[in-house]
Amino acid sequence: MSSEIVRCDGEIGVEVERAGDAVAEKGWALHDERERVQKAALAALDILSGGRGAI
Repeated sequence: MSSEIVRCDGEIGVEVERAGDAVAEKGWALHDERERVQKAALAALDILSGGRGAI
């Protein structure tokens, strides 16, 4: 029984680590997407305001 608990604990630890890695990866992807959207929005505002690319 004790060895089964230790084994399950190890498996849970691995799953928690995988989940943490997945969350971190999604966080970076969201950060990158946010930057792309911000750049596109700034470019659109620049075009609409008649700017010359100063942003």
